[in-house]
Amino acid sequence: MLTTKGLFKSLIFSVVSLTLVACSSNKEIEVSKPNGGQTIAEYVASQDFSGAVLVAKDGQILLSRGYDYAERSNKVENRFDTVFRIGSVTKQFTAMAMLILEKRGQLALTDTVAMYLNDYPDGEKITLTHLLNMTSGIKNYTEMENFSSYKNTSLTPLQLIEKFKDTSLEFTPGSKFKYSNSNYVIAGYIIEQVSGQAYAAFIEQEIFQKLGMTNSSYGKDKIGYDKFVQGYSNNKPVGGISMTVPYAAGALVSTVEDFYINGIKALLTAHSFQKNQRKKCTLWG
Repeated sequence: MLTTKGLFKSLIFSVVSLTLVACSSNKEIEVSKPNGGQTIAEYVASQDFSGAVLVAKDGQILLSRGYDYAERSNKVENRFDTVFRIGSVTKQFTAMAMLILEKRGQLALTDTVAMYLNDYPDGEKITLTHLLNMTSGIKNYTEMENFSSYKNTSLTPLQLIEKFKDTSLEFTPGSKFKYSNSNYVIAGYIIEQVSGQAYAAFIEQEIFQKLGMTNSSYGKDKIGYDKFVQGYSNNKPVGGISMTVPYAAGALVSTVEDFYINGIKALLTAHSFQKNQRKKCTLWG
């Protein structure tokens, strides 16, 4: 079973891992590759890659720069402050929000979905832990046949939940793992109910602002302008989706340097947390 400490530990690992390679600016220290004499920048530029990269070691940024175009028709280059949709990395911040609320005593991971959505089928069997570690058995709404019919429609969290709530569970909650965005849609709704704030406002005020992640926010429907990257698939522009649809499962945006800031603070927090736990002879063993 996923515990608060276990989830916190996995969040730290995931955020720090993502800090090392992602999307950002044009600052670099020339570091030769041992096997080819190339710098990191030369190596990345030689690959079929469009976006940006930040590499850091021991608190020193070795490479931080963008490659190729953020918006190709006008040849807008990727750079340090280009804002990218971070997709399902959003889920880590949603889980973090749940842990913040648990720490404040406003919810518990052992709470059931029925406590917040009293008409959700089998909600009394599904805990918040099941949502966060993808063991609820709730069908993934983005894989359902009707998904394309509403992905460009602005929906409230409850309207989005209605799209999948009446589907049968795929397995008994807690019995197995299966990835499902639906879990984090429900988690986002619960965050709103408990905090009394919109999901976007809670994430921005309680996480992004407090960590100094100034270029991170809830995403906008329109992309390919200002600092927001267009995004391409098979050389064709993509992005036609209302951000109310990915919601707490995938609607956040950020930059690589914001991830780096977050990762450094997460490491410091993890180090302090680990030190305290060792004194108690628990966890991290």
